Amino acid sequence: MENKTKIIFILSLSLIIIMSLSVSAYTKLCLLDCEGTPVNNPRYVCELGNTNSCNDDGYCEVCVTDSGNPTAPYRCAGQSCGILDSEDDTDVVNESDLPVLTVNSPIDNTYYSSTGVFFDLEVDSNSLLEYKNSDSTRPLWRNLCNDCTSYTGKIRLNEGLNHISLKATNSNGLSVERELVVGVDSKKPRINGKTYPENKKYADGTFSVTYDENNVKSVTLHYGIGDYSNVQLENCPSGKKQICSIDINLSDYEGQSLDYYFTVEDVTGRTVDSKRNTVKVDTIAPKIIDLTYEIVRRTVTFDITTDSVARKITYIEYGGKEKTLCSRTAHCVKKRTFKTGTYDLIIIAKDDAGNFDFREIQFTV
Repeated sequence: MENKTKIIFILSLSLIIIMSLSVSAYTKLCLLDCEGTPVNNPRYVCELGNTNSCNDDGYCEVCVTDSGNPTAPYRCAGQSCGILDSEDDTDVVNESDLPVLTVNSPIDNTYYSSTGVFFDLEVDSNSLLEYKNSDSTRPLWRNLCNDCTSYTGKIRLNEGLNHISLKATNSNGLSVERELVVGVDSKKPRINGKTYPENKKYADGTFSVTYDENNVKSVTLHYGIGDYSNVQLENCPSGKKQICSIDINLSDYEGQSLDYYFTVEDVTGRTVDSKRNTVKVDTIAPKIIDLTYEIVRRTVTFDITTDSVARKITYIEYGGKEKTLCSRTAHCVKKRTFKTGTYDLIIIAKDDAGNFDFREIQFTV
């Protein structure tokens, strides 16, 4: 009787062991940096380097039960995890087993005009969808939806560039990632009201605009009488209080009044126009046609003639300041007193538009 009891006990124990083995199987997983298991409520997270870096190369090996809970490593003895690819590995993941993630929005390398960017994702099987913004203050994986085949909604991103990672993990624990660079420019371009030349002033062909825009796409000058010509400026910088200039040949408009304004466009397609200014075109500089001077002791008398009325006739001593001799005249006779010495002067005749002519003279007092 005692032997019969022992046999029954051994058979029962064997049956329990066989049943437990058939109920629970163990799998070795390879987790990338910052991935966890189980997927929905991780009890183990792979940390290869600095905390929250999530960018380190390599993987963590972990033995898990059918439910994804970590267990003793010896239970997976002799197994190789899915991402290994060696001669001895017979558990390599086939691409056909991976989830197929389709990103309809946002579009890679595209700027958006709002910090709330619309995300539209699709996956071919029920999966956990997650995203991570590497440029946020806490670049962690965040759930979009669980056990789903699509996600649509707005996600708040940072102003400027955002390096986004998207991940889909299917019911088999296999995952696929997509990397995107998404820009946000939520501020409309702004012209500070500073354009050159000023309204009702003279124009010699130089035009400029001052603006605030962190992501300039284009700056365009519109000018003309009635019908406008449009010219796009080159190499206009981005940032605050930036100035962009262009030189235009206005000889066809000499002596006439024309209108002009600027348009600044950002990378999202938003534009802003400056105020329209009216300016008189003057591209011809007054020409110095005669220049003489007479020295009596320490007094020098200048006699200067120009071919048209000059707004100012001035002189500059090398290393000194510009000084006025005459204004609003085509014939200037003026006396100036100098200290004893030798002088190198530049005589300048300029008009209202800033056009000028000059001559150099040297004398000894």
